[in-house]
Amino acid sequence: NELIVLPPMTKVIGDLAPAETIAGGFFGSVREDGSLEVELQAILGATNELGFNRIGGRTL
Repeated sequence: NELIVLPPMTKVIGDLAPAETIAGGFFGSVREDGSLEVELQAILGATNELGFNRIGGRTL
C-alpha cells in the first residue's frame, strides 16, 4: 500500500493512539507534529477487497 502523510488537524475528536494499531498504521505513525504517516488502507473505505475471493457466479 502507498504510504501517505495526513497533515495535523487543529481539532481532533478522540484519541490518535489507535492509528498505530489499525490496518495501515504502525508504531511511529503518529508524528510529533500531530501528522500521521499511514498506509492508504488506514482510511476507512479507501481500499476495496470486492472480488478478492474464489466465490463467483455464472449464468446457467
